[in-house]
Amino acid sequence: NYQRSIELNPKFEVAYVHLANTRFRLGQYREAIATFQRYVDVAPSEFERSRGYDAIAYVYLRKGDLAASKRFASESVKLRKDAVGISYQIAAKSGDKRVAALLEKTILATFVANERGARGNRRFEPYYRGVIALNNERNEEAVEYFRQAITHAGPGWNIQDLEDCLGEALLGLGRYDEAIEEFKRIIRLAPNYPLANYNLAKAYQGKGMYDDARSAFLRFLDLWRNADRDIPE
Repeated sequence: NYQRSIELNPKFEVAYVHLANTRFRLGQYREAIATFQRYVDVAPSEFERSRGYDAIAYVYLRKGDLAASKRFASESVKLRKDAVGISYQIAAKSGDKRVAALLEKTILATFVANERGARGNRRFEPYYRGVIALNNERNEEAVEYFRQAITHAGPGWNIQDLEDCLGEALLGLGRYDEAIEEFKRIIRLAPNYPLANYNLAKAYQGKGMYDDARSAFLRFLDLWRNADRDIPE
């Protein structure tokens, strides 16, 4: 349907965004990047072009290509100075504490400014506060922020709906029982969410529940049967 929309109107930017998001969630990262690039080409404003570059940066971040991710994140910031969320994640992942600390200030200042102006999706603020807390090893604080984030409706238009932020944090902290329950919750909402099935398998594996892990991995592989083959998962 998204492709048909584009055939009918090659400049219909909304269809490009949702097609790219769908490609991304199916693990078709190369197609997602190409579609986001087409979105940038037809986007009617600098804000929306920034959003396109931001999404491309995130896809490269998930691929593990930090250099390409950093390059597109920089293009995003050129168009919108406060679009530093992906840049922060890149700095944190690469261990650049100085840059991460500077970007933390920008992110938090944006939230303070938003208190007096128009508010964006309400999931973003507790999510990024959780990311910052987790990066600074304030683990319990991070988990509570992520719990708060998932009480708000997700940004359905965004490449990340952030529904799995709590589950990924619990998995990373080795809290496997809680992670299993959280990924089961997500799968009840969206049975065909591939990475929820993958992360459920990882949680089962961490818990030593190998038969359940194998079943979840097989489910994931079936859902991602048309995914790119060079993705870490």
